[in-house]
Amino acid sequence: MYGELVGDRVESVAVGAEPVHQASALSRSRSAGRRAGLRGLGRPLPAARQHHRGGQQQNGRSPPASHPRLLPVDPPRAISPIVLSVKKRTSVAGQSLSGGRCRERTAVTSTQLSRSEAKDLTRRRLIRAALSILDAEGEAGLTTVKVAKAAGIAQSSFYVHFKDRQELLRVLAEEGGERLRKSMREARRQAREHPDDLERHRETFRIPLEAICRHPELLRIQVRARHDPSSSLREFAAETAAAYREHHAADLAALGYTADNERDRRRLEMIADGINAATNALAMGHLEGRYPDLDEAADILVALSRGALRLLKSARSGAGADHAADQGVEQQA
Repeated sequence: MYGELVGDRVESVAVGAEPVHQASALSRSRSAGRRAGLRGLGRPLPAARQHHRGGQQQNGRSPPASHPRLLPVDPPRAISPIVLSVKKRTSVAGQSLSGGRCRERTAVTSTQLSRSEAKDLTRRRLIRAALSILDAEGEAGLTTVKVAKAAGIAQSSFYVHFKDRQELLRVLAEEGGERLRKSMREARRQAREHPDDLERHRETFRIPLEAICRHPELLRIQVRARHDPSSSLREFAAETAAAYREHHAADLAALGYTADNERDRRRLEMIADGINAATNALAMGHLEGRYPDLDEAADILVALSRGALRLLKSARSGAGADHAADQGVEQQA
């Protein structure tokens, strides 16, 4: 027999029912004694419950339908108090309180990427994998199979993002070149605003030197493409070189070396091309071990740049003096 708490009462639930025809007078007296014991505790006892279990068999036979089954009751005994243990958990500002202890609740959130975001992420993985292979093995070691494997995708997925290996190379050079030109122009702008700060002038050349040394194969590919008529990247390499030249010439003009005629514009572009070529040559010399100190290479480039600009300025001054002298001669005549 089990004591079960129901509201403010204790309800007796018996198990192991027996047929009614086997219940004796002793069982009925035990039931009466049980009720008396419960009354002594001041707790009301509910009316006896009867359970009909039709279909059960006793000794291989079904009990008569006219004999309902009763639940036998054990003799009265001391009832232990029932203690209910309740644990309260209250959520407070993302924390769980239990038993007076405060435990921080860890919230796990997952954000599902959109289709375009997932595609862009895969594209970036391919580009990073290709750069790593270029740095380690050069252009000859770059294949679509290796790139896809390094990026952790199927080879067929490679062609969703790039037409072929040549397009991948073009994208690598294009994105790297855009970032480099942006950084160089910003450094030149700061150098113009602080003309007496030699360190800022060094930075304008240190930036491209370090960029070339990080991924030298990109420069080698473009140099070879410019001189290879059969290269599919030849036109792109020429456009990239023209972009560097035009941006550098524009920055020189911003320093006050304006190009008022075709001759001056041509000279600005020649200085820009010469400085860019010198930058590439010194970076390659550093990679080959001939020029171990990049800061020294940056100082040489600063000197070349200033010397070329002084030459341009003196040429403009001489041309202006010659023009004034010619006008004076004409007036005297």
